Amino acid sequence: MKEASNYMDEHGERLEKRLIDHKRKKASFLSKSAALEQEIAYLLEQAKELPDDFQLREEE
Repeated sequence: MKEASNYMDEHGERLEKRLIDHKRKKASFLSKSAALEQEIAYLLEQAKELPDDFQLREEE
């Protein structure tokens, strides 16, 4: 019975570590996504300020 209890405790600890790691990765992803979203919004605002007849130069 003790072995089974120890196994379950160890398994639970591994799951907790995985959950913590998952939450950290998710937080990092959400932070990067928010930064990207802000950058896109900024670029869209900049694009709105361009003259209507503005054209990009084609690079040779």
